[in-house]
Amino acid sequence: MIEGQVLVASNDQWYWDRGVVEHFSVLGVKKWIDSGYPSDNNAVFSWSKWVPIKCNIFMWRMLMDRIPTKQALARWNINVGDGLCSFCEDQEESVDHLFSACIIANGVWSGIARWLKHQPFFFFSVADIIHEFTSSSWPPSKRFIIKGIMIIACWRIWKARNEKIFKNERRNVAEIIVDIKVLSFLWFSNRCKQGSVGWRDWQSFSFDVM
Repeated sequence: MIEGQVLVASNDQWYWDRGVVEHFSVLGVKKWIDSGYPSDNNAVFSWSKWVPIKCNIFMWRMLMDRIPTKQALARWNINVGDGLCSFCEDQEESVDHLFSACIIANGVWSGIARWLKHQPFFFFSVADIIHEFTSSSWPPSKRFIIKGIMIIACWRIWKARNEKIFKNERRNVAEIIVDIKVLSFLWFSNRCKQGSVGWRDWQSFSFDVM
Protein backbone atom coordinates (compact mmCIF):
# COMPACT_ATOMS: atom_id res chain seq x y z
CA MET A 1 0.00 0.00 0.00
CA ILE A 2 2.89 2.36 0.65
CA GLU A 3 4.92 1.38 -2.42
CA GLY A 4 5.78 4.46 -4.43
CA GLN A 5 4.90 6.86 -1.63
CA VAL A 6 7.36 9.61 -0.76
CA LEU A 7 7.72 10.83 2.80
CA VAL A 8 8.23 14.55 3.35
CA ALA A 9 9.22 16.54 6.42
CA SER A 10 5.84 18.10 7.18
CA ASN A 11 3.00 17.63 9.63
CA ASP A 12 0.31 15.03 8.89
CA GLN A 13 -2.98 16.40 7.62
CA TRP A 14 -6.41 15.08 6.63
CA TYR A 15 -7.02 14.28 3.01
CA TRP A 16 -10.66 13.94 1.94
CA ASP A 17 -11.34 11.88 -1.19
CA ARG A 18 -15.15 11.66 -1.01
CA GLY A 19 -16.04 14.96 -2.61
CA VAL A 20 -14.98 17.76 -4.87
CA VAL A 21 -13.08 19.52 -2.10
CA GLU A 22 -9.99 17.65 -0.94
CA HIS A 23 -10.01 19.09 2.58
CA PHE A 24 -11.74 17.13 5.30
CA SER A 25 -14.84 18.61 6.95
CA VAL A 26 -17.63 17.36 9.18
CA LEU A 27 -20.13 18.69 6.65
CA GLY A 28 -18.44 16.60 3.97
CA VAL A 29 -18.78 13.49 6.14
CA LYS A 30 -22.47 14.18 6.74
CA LYS A 31 -23.17 14.60 3.02
CA TRP A 32 -21.24 11.41 2.24
CA ILE A 33 -23.18 9.38 4.84
CA ASP A 34 -26.56 10.78 3.77
CA SER A 35 -25.85 10.22 0.08
CA GLY A 36 -26.23 6.45 0.40
CA TYR A 37 -29.66 6.45 2.00
CA PRO A 38 -33.09 7.19 0.59
CA SER A 39 -35.06 9.90 2.29
CA ASP A 40 -38.80 10.33 2.52
CA ASN A 41 -39.79 13.48 4.36
CA ASN A 42 -43.44 12.43 4.22
CA ALA A 43 -42.84 9.49 6.56
CA VAL A 44 -42.97 11.29 9.91
CA PHE A 45 -43.06 8.82 12.78
CA SER A 46 -44.26 9.54 16.30
CA TRP A 47 -43.78 6.88 18.94
CA SER A 48 -46.61 4.79 20.36
CA LYS A 49 -46.85 5.27 24.12
CA TRP A 50 -48.08 1.77 24.98
CA VAL A 51 -45.57 -0.10 22.80
CA PRO A 52 -42.13 -0.96 24.29
CA ILE A 53 -39.25 1.35 23.46
CA LYS A 54 -37.43 -1.39 21.54
CA CYS A 55 -40.32 -1.62 19.05
CA ASN A 56 -40.56 2.16 18.65
CA ILE A 57 -36.82 2.45 18.06
CA PHE A 58 -36.95 -0.38 15.54
CA MET A 59 -39.81 1.28 13.62
CA TRP A 60 -37.97 4.61 13.62
CA ARG A 61 -34.81 3.00 12.26
CA MET A 62 -36.79 0.94 9.73
CA LEU A 63 -38.37 4.06 8.24
CA MET A 64 -34.91 5.57 7.75
CA ASP A 65 -33.59 2.33 6.20
CA ARG A 66 -31.15 1.94 9.09
CA ILE A 67 -31.82 -1.71 9.93
CA PRO A 68 -29.36 -4.38 8.69
CA THR A 69 -31.27 -5.83 5.76
CA LYS A 70 -29.12 -7.63 3.21
CA GLN A 71 -29.35 -4.65 0.87
CA ALA A 72 -28.15 -2.32 3.64
CA LEU A 73 -25.32 -4.67 4.63
CA ALA A 74 -24.15 -4.86 1.01
CA ARG A 75 -24.23 -1.07 0.90
CA TRP A 76 -21.94 -1.11 3.93
CA ASN A 77 -19.53 -3.42 2.04
CA ILE A 78 -20.47 -6.51 4.07
CA ASN A 79 -20.67 -9.78 2.15
CA VAL A 80 -24.24 -11.14 2.26
CA GLY A 81 -24.06 -13.71 -0.52
CA ASP A 82 -26.79 -13.44 -3.12
CA GLY A 83 -28.66 -10.82 -1.05
CA LEU A 84 -32.05 -12.45 -1.63
CA CYS A 85 -34.95 -12.10 0.81
CA SER A 86 -34.63 -14.49 3.75
CA PHE A 87 -38.31 -15.40 3.46
CA CYS A 88 -39.18 -15.76 -0.21
CA GLU A 89 -35.63 -16.00 -1.64
CA ASP A 90 -36.95 -14.35 -4.80
CA GLN A 91 -36.18 -10.63 -4.59
CA GLU A 92 -33.42 -8.55 -3.05
CA GLU A 93 -33.95 -8.10 0.69
CA SER A 94 -34.55 -4.37 0.95
CA VAL A 95 -36.52 -2.72 3.72
CA ASP A 96 -39.45 -2.03 1.40
CA HIS A 97 -39.51 -5.57 0.06
CA LEU A 98 -39.26 -7.23 3.46
CA PHE A 99 -42.14 -5.30 5.04
CA SER A 100 -44.46 -4.61 2.12
CA ALA A 101 -43.78 -6.77 -0.95
CA CYS A 102 -42.64 -10.15 0.39
CA ILE A 103 -45.22 -12.93 0.39
CA ILE A 104 -44.82 -13.36 4.17
CA ALA A 105 -45.38 -9.65 4.83
CA ASN A 106 -48.41 -9.63 2.52
CA GLY A 107 -49.85 -12.60 4.37
CA VAL A 108 -49.32 -10.94 7.73
CA TRP A 109 -50.92 -7.65 6.64
CA SER A 110 -53.85 -9.54 5.14
CA GLY A 111 -54.41 -11.38 8.42
CA ILE A 112 -54.08 -8.17 10.44
CA ALA A 113 -56.63 -6.43 8.20
CA ARG A 114 -59.14 -9.26 8.72
CA TRP A 115 -58.57 -9.15 12.48
CA LEU A 116 -59.13 -5.37 12.54
CA LYS A 117 -62.22 -5.75 10.33
CA HIS A 118 -60.60 -3.50 7.76
CA GLN A 119 -60.32 -3.68 4.00
CA PRO A 120 -57.07 -5.33 2.79
CA PHE A 121 -53.89 -3.32 3.19
CA PHE A 122 -51.86 -2.55 0.08
CA PHE A 123 -48.40 -1.32 1.01
CA PHE A 124 -45.75 -0.52 -1.59
CA SER A 125 -43.20 0.91 0.84
CA VAL A 126 -42.66 1.26 4.57
CA ALA A 127 -43.84 4.87 4.28
CA ASP A 128 -47.27 3.52 3.27
CA ILE A 129 -47.51 1.77 6.64
CA ILE A 130 -47.10 5.08 8.46
CA HIS A 131 -49.57 6.74 6.11
CA GLU A 132 -52.17 4.07 6.92
CA PHE A 133 -52.45 4.80 10.63
CA THR A 134 -51.86 8.57 10.42
CA SER A 135 -54.43 9.42 7.76
CA SER A 136 -57.05 6.69 8.18
CA SER A 137 -60.71 7.29 9.01
CA TRP A 138 -60.56 5.30 12.26
CA PRO A 139 -61.74 7.04 15.43
CA PRO A 140 -58.79 8.48 17.41
CA SER A 141 -59.17 5.87 20.16
CA LYS A 142 -58.97 2.96 17.71
CA ARG A 143 -56.22 4.63 15.68
CA PHE A 144 -54.18 4.87 18.90
CA ILE A 145 -54.44 1.10 19.31
CA ILE A 146 -54.00 0.16 15.65
CA LYS A 147 -50.86 2.27 15.37
CA GLY A 148 -49.26 0.22 18.13
CA ILE A 149 -50.40 -3.05 16.56
CA MET A 150 -48.83 -2.17 13.22
CA ILE A 151 -45.55 -1.22 14.90
CA ILE A 152 -45.55 -4.57 16.72
CA ALA A 153 -46.33 -6.33 13.43
CA CYS A 154 -43.25 -4.83 11.76
CA TRP A 155 -41.10 -5.72 14.75
CA ARG A 156 -42.42 -9.32 14.74
CA ILE A 157 -41.79 -9.73 11.00
CA TRP A 158 -38.20 -8.65 11.57
CA LYS A 159 -37.87 -11.03 14.52
CA ALA A 160 -39.16 -13.92 12.38
CA ARG A 161 -36.62 -13.01 9.70
CA ASN A 162 -33.80 -13.14 12.24
CA GLU A 163 -35.04 -16.45 13.67
CA LYS A 164 -34.83 -17.98 10.22
CA ILE A 165 -31.32 -16.67 9.55
CA PHE A 166 -29.69 -17.25 12.93
CA LYS A 167 -31.70 -20.17 14.37
CA ASN A 168 -33.00 -21.81 11.19
CA GLU A 169 -36.52 -21.57 12.65
CA ARG A 170 -39.27 -21.00 10.08
CA ARG A 171 -42.32 -19.05 11.22
CA ASN A 172 -45.37 -19.19 9.02
CA VAL A 173 -47.87 -16.37 8.59
CA ALA A 174 -50.37 -17.82 11.08
CA GLU A 175 -47.73 -18.09 13.82
CA ILE A 176 -46.57 -14.52 13.28
CA ILE A 177 -50.14 -13.18 13.43
CA VAL A 178 -50.85 -15.10 16.65
CA ASP A 179 -47.69 -13.65 18.21
CA ILE A 180 -48.75 -10.14 17.18
CA LYS A 181 -52.18 -10.59 18.77
CA VAL A 182 -50.77 -12.01 22.01
CA LEU A 183 -47.94 -9.48 22.39
CA SER A 184 -50.15 -6.51 21.57
CA PHE A 185 -52.78 -7.66 24.08
CA LEU A 186 -50.23 -8.17 26.87
CA TRP A 187 -48.51 -4.84 26.25
CA PHE A 188 -51.71 -2.86 25.80
CA SER A 189 -53.43 -4.33 28.87
CA ASN A 190 -50.36 -3.76 31.09
CA ARG A 191 -48.88 -0.55 29.73
CA CYS A 192 -51.93 1.54 28.81
CA LYS A 193 -54.32 3.30 31.19
CA GLN A 194 -57.22 2.41 28.88
CA GLY A 195 -56.11 -1.23 28.75
CA SER A 196 -59.23 -2.78 30.35
CA VAL A 197 -59.99 -5.08 27.41
CA GLY A 198 -60.64 -8.79 27.75
CA TRP A 199 -58.75 -11.35 25.67
CA ARG A 200 -61.87 -12.52 23.85
CA ASP A 201 -62.83 -8.98 22.88
CA TRP A 202 -59.24 -8.35 21.78
CA GLN A 203 -59.22 -11.48 19.64
CA SER A 204 -62.38 -10.34 17.84
CA PHE A 205 -61.35 -6.67 18.02
CA SER A 206 -64.81 -5.71 19.23
CA PHE A 207 -64.55 -3.23 22.10
CA ASP A 208 -64.83 0.46 22.86
CA VAL A 209 -61.96 2.48 24.32
CA MET A 210 -62.48 5.92 25.80
